[in-house]
Amino acid sequence: MDKMFSTAMKMLENQMRNLNEEVARNPNHPMNPRNKRHRQNLPNDLNIQFFVNGKKVFNNPNNQHLNNQNNQQQTQAQVNQIRIDPKVFTDKLKKSSKLPKKEPQSKLKRISNKIVYELHVPGVKSVEDILINQLENSIEIKALSNKHLYSKSLNLNLPILRYKLKNDFLTIELQG
Repeated sequence: MDKMFSTAMKMLENQMRNLNEEVARNPNHPMNPRNKRHRQNLPNDLNIQFFVNGKKVFNNPNNQHLNNQNNQQQTQAQVNQIRIDPKVFTDKLKKSSKLPKKEPQSKLKRISNKIVYELHVPGVKSVEDILINQLENSIEIKALSNKHLYSKSLNLNLPILRYKLKNDFLTIELQG
């Protein structure tokens, strides 16, 4: 099933790329942004982007500088929000598999359009000792200290905005 879906997505990506090339070659194509008839049908503030397998398709040559700015902003956001490689954490987890598992104390707060989850994880020294997995219908959190392996599963299917570790508290902000 997964293989069929992957193949279908690759085919869709190729078709979108071919359509993008056709639009770029034909200035009278209704999807060409230089076509004035096309622009009259859409509101000025409408911005449509297509992504297939995480790759942007339909690159607009007029908005190339905007795409570069967006890419720079995304890379800066990734630098600000540290994501740990699960393989590195898994290696640490194997080395410390003899530690007792413990569920951390938690607090749930709702602030306007965010849900803030605070977990008390004493002994966890850095964000590199934390693994947050976004699963299909839940979020799995594992934090590694010298004495315990903290493990918590949140039955929420919300996107994670950011997380930080400060004073033995892991704070996770979810879009709510």
